[in-house]
Amino acid sequence: MQVDIHQLAGNFSRIKFQIIDVIRAVVPPGKKSFGVFAPPVSGLIFPIKGRARMFFDGVPYEMEPGKIFHCGPNTALDKEVVGRTEWNYMVIHYQVDDSAKSEFPQAFSHYQIESGCSTRINDLLQRLYNVCTMPGNLSALRSQSLFLSIMDEF
Repeated sequence: MQVDIHQLAGNFSRIKFQIIDVIRAVVPPGKKSFGVFAPPVSGLIFPIKGRARMFFDGVPYEMEPGKIFHCGPNTALDKEVVGRTEWNYMVIHYQVDDSAKSEFPQAFSHYQIESGCSTRINDLLQRLYNVCTMPGNLSALRSQSLFLSIMDEF
């Protein structure tokens, strides 16, 4: 799917969404995982270090720093770490209401965004990860703000 970054930004500014969690993962070289499915929420995947090849519903993506990937809910996933270094990445899981599917189809599909390597995005991701571990309404507000700041960096 081709995605228009301006339309994507407009959708995130109009449609109500909720950040579910932010995860960090480190996968060893050569590790493979086939026949799994994404959770029932959408996710933005940010490669931090290393490389991996992932297939979303059979469509291949070469994951490496400088690229951002989107995966829709319940998407079939196959993945393998490529090269001799571990693959380090972060995922922001978020949810929009199913009723928004016609207005915001990007939230329910898979695609790639070329962002270029950005230490600012990595810093914002780390801050978002830390904020999401704290309970309360203030942390929910901060997580929304940090998420939109990350989107602004694309």
